[in-house]
Amino acid sequence: MLSKILKLIIPGIASAIAIKGSAYLEKLNTPKILAVFIAVCVAASFAVIADEVLIGAKKYFLFIRKIMDKRARFEGDWFVSQDEGSRMPYGAISIDYNAETDGYVYNGQSYDNAGKIASEWACDRLQFDIPNSRVRFIAQTIVKGESGAEHVAYGWISFRRVFESMTSSAG
Repeated sequence: MLSKILKLIIPGIASAIAIKGSAYLEKLNTPKILAVFIAVCVAASFAVIADEVLIGAKKYFLFIRKIMDKRARFEGDWFVSQDEGSRMPYGAISIDYNAETDGYVYNGQSYDNAGKIASEWACDRLQFDIPNSRVRFIAQTIVKGESGAEHVAYGWISFRRVFESMTSSAG
């Protein structure tokens, strides 16, 4: 919502600069065509600079990215749990922003029941399903252990909030 407002504010301000600027220049006895030309150039310069500043801020600041890009809410380090009975029940994943591609990189590791690394994977392109809080991926996976197999895997991650009560007992 806020990103849409920001995208509307910049052209609105640029238009106000053009209108007020040309009126001001005309009061200074500048020919009308020159006043309009100068005001439009200043307004266009403002719009381009403001847009570049916002794009640069999005690349380098997470809180700006979260305002302007809904995918940013998935960014960070996550703990993953699999279905009961899985031979790799737990994992640690990381979803990181790539400023060069304006995309996200996904990598992680899964662990077996003994706590040893069972597989590792990496993916440089993700598909986001924002309304369903899901991320789809195709990753290069390396399975650890005796087989040492390497294969391409695909799948999705569903995100949900988990609220656990933190209780302590004195005893």
